[in-house]
Amino acid sequence: MKLYTIGFTQKRAEEFFTRLRENGVQRLVDIRAGFQFGAFLFQGMYMWTSGDPAENNPYKHIGYFQPLSTDTSYMADWGTQITSLGVDYYQILNGGAAQAGLNPGVAIGYDKYGRHMFGLRANYAWTPALNTYFLVTPQWTDRSVDSDGIAVANGGIQPNFICRKTSISCRPDGDSNYIGTELDAGLTWKFADGLTLDWAVGWLLAGGALAHRHPGVTYCDTGVSTATCQPQNGKDQKANDVIITTARVRYVF
Repeated sequence: MKLYTIGFTQKRAEEFFTRLRENGVQRLVDIRAGFQFGAFLFQGMYMWTSGDPAENNPYKHIGYFQPLSTDTSYMADWGTQITSLGVDYYQILNGGAAQAGLNPGVAIGYDKYGRHMFGLRANYAWTPALNTYFLVTPQWTDRSVDSDGIAVANGGIQPNFICRKTSISCRPDGDSNYIGTELDAGLTWKFADGLTLDWAVGWLLAGGALAHRHPGVTYCDTGVSTATCQPQNGKDQKANDVIITTARVRYVF
């Protein structure tokens, strides 16, 4: 094993991260900060994990970050309810073992495309037993996603050579890197000894990077269905928003 020191001293952030990318370094950056003023707690976070472009062949080169094990827990402490586990610790974007590569809590990135995430959170403690919070978290992929691809079980997004929106032949290429912006609000209320009520609502304003082809077969250039191809599906035109709300009562004894 060869170890190299690239260093950050006397380098702009753009130059430093470009050098990491050029040398094929797989990386994860996770920064958190907070400031408390009386009953208010203000927090900020930024994460980045490296990605590969759509045309990259992973059989020849892998430059995207691959975690060993996260147990679906990444960012579960931040408060997002859709792009991480939240009050409902069973629901998450692209949940299920068959789509672990697209599950932000498991893969940290998004398929092979990596991820950027920036968040601001405000907490207010009305009493020692009652706390409310609000947060906004926009997210992007590190490299643009090939939204002409097909989501396949245990395979993430499979590249495709027919454009999703036009049904015309094309090569795999990045179309969008905006995953979306998640808005969340919630409260925690310890209303009795050993009893805590948690409630939260989340709304993901979905971006184009979440779009992918719906049919699992090739599109017909002519738009006429045959035994080996079919016209594009209406679901392929856009990625829909996601909304979730959950209430939970915990009893500790």
